[in-house]
Amino acid sequence: MRQGWRNAQHIAEQLLQHQILPTCKGYNERDQIWLSPEAIQLLRGIQVFDHFIDHSTIALQLQVPRGDSYVYRWPRPARIPWHDLDVEDWTPSQVHHWTQSQDPTEFLHQWAKGFEDSLTTYAAEAGIAIPPRCHGRAARLKPTKQQQTTPISRPSREGEVCLKNSMAGTATRMWFKQLRRLQSLKHAVSANNQAPSAVAYRIELWQSIHRAKGFYPNFAQWWSTVTHEIDGVPEQLPLAVPAESAIADSLFDSFHLHFRAFEQWHLKERSTCLKLKYAGSLEAVFMDLRKDPKSLERLPLQHTGG
Repeated sequence: MRQGWRNAQHIAEQLLQHQILPTCKGYNERDQIWLSPEAIQLLRGIQVFDHFIDHSTIALQLQVPRGDSYVYRWPRPARIPWHDLDVEDWTPSQVHHWTQSQDPTEFLHQWAKGFEDSLTTYAAEAGIAIPPRCHGRAARLKPTKQQQTTPISRPSREGEVCLKNSMAGTATRMWFKQLRRLQSLKHAVSANNQAPSAVAYRIELWQSIHRAKGFYPNFAQWWSTVTHEIDGVPEQLPLAVPAESAIADSLFDSFHLHFRAFEQWHLKERSTCLKLKYAGSLEAVFMDLRKDPKSLERLPLQHTGG
């Protein structure tokens, strides 16, 4: 609840005039579905079915985004890599002090910025860079508008690259779209069709590759910082559309290796996270279902003199 998640029946009571129903033996609400802040905005209906004897089934209707669909969210700064920093002798240099005449919101913003700037300077002296995504505490006053997209725009055709897991996260899907673009470029350059429409297609495709999201600070600079194991790969991403098939092939092959490593890392992290959540859920269920111990009768103890 501290992260904004809500019980589906409870939020439906507020938004859809839903009557909260018991889900376990007609007595309590032991079976529940919880929605994230983003999923709450997609909720359009809820039903509770009694298909089984002891437990009810909860069914939700979510508006799956198609085309341009947006939700509002409150992103938080990423965790600071404290494990890489020796902060035992570090004291943040704060120059902002609270006074009664100050605006509390502006003071908190300035105080947080001073803390982050002090830490960034200290880390830089130690040769460690604090990523930009770790900044921004107390700086956001409004939610951000985020576009919701379906996992993959279309399934892979025969001969095209495909994901190993359809439940990939947003970052993996962005990289996968880029992989598809490079594969399409590879085929288009190999075909070498000189018709005006084909030339325009290659130019637009190459511009989309340069503008691709999911790479810091952009794809061209990201490309120049990674190590390539494929022979003939240009260290700098060309500004113009590659004219030779060998270059287009090497671009695709090199990024393909990076994508598979990136995908494998995400799947491993996701698996670890799900196992931890599953173990924690089981422990919570056992604690919830465990019978309360019988109360012990207390006998008064009297001390006699002597």
